Amino acid sequence: LGNFNADRGSSLWTYSLGSAPAVTAKLRLGGTIKGRTVGGSAPSALVANNEHVYAALAHEDSVVVVTADGEKIESEVALSPFEPGLRGVMPSGLALKEDRLYVAEAGINALATIDLRSNTVIGHEPVGWNPSAVTTSSDGRKLFVVNTKGKGTGPNGGSAIPKAGGAYIGELAFGSISTVSTGRASQDTTAAVIANNRAALAGVGALPRLKHIFFVIRENRTFD
Repeated sequence: LGNFNADRGSSLWTYSLGSAPAVTAKLRLGGTIKGRTVGGSAPSALVANNEHVYAALAHEDSVVVVTADGEKIESEVALSPFEPGLRGVMPSGLALKEDRLYVAEAGINALATIDLRSNTVIGHEPVGWNPSAVTTSSDGRKLFVVNTKGKGTGPNGGSAIPKAGGAYIGELAFGSISTVSTGRASQDTTAAVIANNRAALAGVGALPRLKHIFFVIRENRTFD
């Protein structure tokens, strides 16, 4: 599709919507791609106020703060609550309310709260599986988080088993919405998010010596 670092990829374009719409700014988001590395910063969500534009970068695990004219990155807010080197937060949705920015973190099943006065993360809190969008109530006291995978995929193995809506894999997922009160993010909720994402490591000793591994794959099903 062209050069990985072309200004058409992983970028924010600003348009003037006057009588003759025109591009007024092109801004590359994320680092330069080098060598055989493919992909990009994957901008996944955008919100704005009169002072700034905020863009979530799914592959950078961060939110960038851009000037209102779309011409310059002022700062970048790192999201990961884990020790350096661990990745996979995958910010996928943003909501803005006064001096708070809320980030749906699809990779760690959490919601982050950012203080826009200091551009720092106040904390993370657990929500449902694969949160992809978030919005605030009209009074700003609640947050509604859309969890794309929600409660997971239901069965479709026979007429006696209830279906979510159809036989196709995309129709079997039980999505959900988490309702969260604002102002809850703290060190304690962040610790819960970290623990949830490290559950597989808890109380696990050395694996026994393995001789054979059998991997069963069912058509049109994915395993997380």
